[in-house]
Amino acid sequence: MPSKIFTYFRTIDAIATNDELFHFAKHGSNSLRLYSSESLVNRKDIKKNISLYKLYLIHSIEIPYQSGCLIDNLSITKVIRNRLNSIEHILKNDERKRIKNRQVELRSKLKNHELSNKELELYKYSLKVLKKQELFLNKLYNWTKNDLEEVIRILNLLDKQFKENGYIDLD
Repeated sequence: MPSKIFTYFRTIDAIATNDELFHFAKHGSNSLRLYSSESLVNRKDIKKNISLYKLYLIHSIEIPYQSGCLIDNLSITKVIRNRLNSIEHILKNDERKRIKNRQVELRSKLKNHELSNKELELYKYSLKVLKKQELFLNKLYNWTKNDLEEVIRILNLLDKQFKENGYIDLD
């Protein structure tokens, strides 16, 4: 079950522009910074992602983050990288195809007239969850393999420059 803060953020994310999310990612509470940064990656706003990465490479903020039963301190740069890696995995493994196949399988089972009420409800619920996943994944397919490789290459260069020089230009 998502946290209350994340649930509220979903409402904001649905109506906020990229510029507004960028503002939240720079000036909001720690949770709002984290969620806004991740959302900008999902939306493929490359320029703003790189700008945020530079900002938080210089001004690192560790944010307690819970995913399921695991709690960790994450920096915004780590959140951006994790999201890019997740998108890369989703594209590489064609997660949309997996979801489509599972939907076909469940719809086929729903045609079985010998299902119990519990099974029927479970399959319907599963289809609803898969539809939400499909809608979310459709946004991520704006990314291409080349886009991801280029952004990751730039982030690696920024990391190297910061490690060698102790600073980077924010421009």
